[in-house]
Amino acid sequence: MSTEHRWVSSAPGSRDRLPEDVRQEREQRHRERDERRGGLLAIVSVRVYEHDEEPQVSFPPDALLGVETDAPVIAEVVARARTQLGRWR
Repeated sequence: MSTEHRWVSSAPGSRDRLPEDVRQEREQRHRERDERRGGLLAIVSVRVYEHDEEPQVSFPPDALLGVETDAPVIAEVVARARTQLGRWR
């Protein structure tokens, strides 16, 4: 399995036990990834129930968009999320 298909997560402070060179390399990768991604626009989520679904768009404090954002801009964010979800396996 290639590293592109692995999900690895770490909680804040959990990297402290890693060797210094490994920790620095991981932190550098995270910084580079964050730079490539850019700022958070919004969070698009869908809760799925037994007999219903509940879509939601939220704007955490660090999001670049907010409730005052024009509807077409928010719709584009939702469309991007839909596209990514369609690629999920």
